[in-house]
Amino acid sequence: MGYSTTASGSTSTAMGSFTNASAHGSTAMGSYTTASGNISTAMGYSTTASGSNSIAMGSNTTANGSASTAMGINTTANGPNSTAMGTRTSANSLNSSALGYSIIAKGYCSTVIGMYNDSILLVNQIGYENTTPLFIIGNGSGESFRSNAMVVLKTGFVGIGTNAPTENLVLNDPTNPTLELQNAGVAKGYYQLSGDNVRLGTYSSNNTGNLIVRLNGADRFTIFPTGNATLTGNLTQNSDAPILVLKLLIVAVVPDLYTMLILSVLYSDVAIKIELAEIPLHVIS
Repeated sequence: MGYSTTASGSTSTAMGSFTNASAHGSTAMGSYTTASGNISTAMGYSTTASGSNSIAMGSNTTANGSASTAMGINTTANGPNSTAMGTRTSANSLNSSALGYSIIAKGYCSTVIGMYNDSILLVNQIGYENTTPLFIIGNGSGESFRSNAMVVLKTGFVGIGTNAPTENLVLNDPTNPTLELQNAGVAKGYYQLSGDNVRLGTYSSNNTGNLIVRLNGADRFTIFPTGNATLTGNLTQNSDAPILVLKLLIVAVVPDLYTMLILSVLYSDVAIKIELAEIPLHVIS
């Protein structure tokens, strides 16, 4: 039906112009479409459905895997049961899905969205491993600048800014990775790694917020915006040496004398001893 169409497969249908339905139960519609897989469907412009039970729709899309679906522009669904949607996306592994722009899905049962993702894997998986990336959000800026905003592995580990998380949640950033806490869209507090230091606190705009440590259902330790703090409970020194000894070296202008001064202060059941070591004192000219 149409112009220069071919339906050579049994119970096949070809419609439009330059369409070809060559397999059993196949359907080719539009212009320059090819349905070569059994019970496959190719629609649109220059689409190819070569996998059995596959569907290719849009422009220059290809559905090679059995029961695969390719939709959009220049998308390819190579894996069995795979889905590629958007522009220049490729779903290469079994049960994989690629959605967005220039997306590549290589992981078994993986779903990848966004743009210019790092596929992480070197080969297309046919089975899963603990390191299989089940979910990826790509945030790259070009073919040579592929990167990921977030990765979820088969283990359940989640990485933000890293492709290989080793804990339940890993936050990575080249400059001060920060977890921000908001209330109704307003930033109130944060947890931050600054160099080798870990910061936990409130923003300067939150000048009334306290930092509270809560244990066993009750507030135990509170730091106020002024820097003052309150502790509910006892503060106990747990060490083998309850006496803190500070040795001070003193130089004085006193000729030919020896001196020793020991000052002991008892405060809160902790003895603090300041010991001035016995030293010769010299006249400094």
